[in-house]
Amino acid sequence: MNDLSDYLDFIESDFQCTGTSLQDVDRLLAQVCFFNPASDLAEIDKFDVAVLGVADERGSDNSGTELAPLKIRAYLYGLAHIPGLKIVDLGNVKRGSEFGDALSVLELVCDRFIDRPITIVIIGGAQLFSYPVFKSFSNRGKKLNFVTVDPRLDLDGTAPTLSEHNYIGKILLDSGNSLFNITNIGYQNYLNSERSKKIIDDFLFDVIRLGNAQESIKKLEPVFRDAHICSVDITSVRQSDAPGNVRPSPNGFWGNEVCQMSR
Repeated sequence: MNDLSDYLDFIESDFQCTGTSLQDVDRLLAQVCFFNPASDLAEIDKFDVAVLGVADERGSDNSGTELAPLKIRAYLYGLAHIPGLKIVDLGNVKRGSEFGDALSVLELVCDRFIDRPITIVIIGGAQLFSYPVFKSFSNRGKKLNFVTVDPRLDLDGTAPTLSEHNYIGKILLDSGNSLFNITNIGYQNYLNSERSKKIIDDFLFDVIRLGNAQESIKKLEPVFRDAHICSVDITSVRQSDAPGNVRPSPNGFWGNEVCQMSR
């Protein structure tokens, strides 16, 4: 029995993929190990990537976000396998009766993996769930490089509680000495207030405008390589490639450009 059982809803090992004509043996699913109550946490170190879902739409403006983790898995695991890559699926973070419970559980689960040689890929949930991920690092006193792919700076100071519109502001307030740098990629000037721009300038954080980023996606590689946390907002992708969000825009990255960055 592992000590994460109380915090995760595990995915059944007979999970089914959709949207692919590949044979089972050729799918990414064939190299995914599904974590379960009997799994030994010590065995996690043999994997390269851990997938963790947030099936919770609280705090999100997008209705149906809680369905995202299973929908994403269904298509992701149906893609062609990647030779040599070892993947473990941890399941989904339990929602909890209170929204704060979900935030605390995500922070706790991430904390279990910070010192392990494994990359965690978190799918689903509002972007504000980046905050508990940040907390799990900052609690260890680690100096962080935080990268966000987002047309907005998410520094809205008018929201009374943590939201996807102000989570970066919350990170700045609570960072202490743990935040080394924030880099925003995909910034669109007309979507941000003068106040937000001034805050970023005052902190001397980096902003890479959409047009500048698109000129050469390859030149962004050092930014991602040095990042401890990378948070991608689906609104950074233009409407034609990602229509399923509440704030679509004709401007943004093409889907293939986000894929290049995510590599």
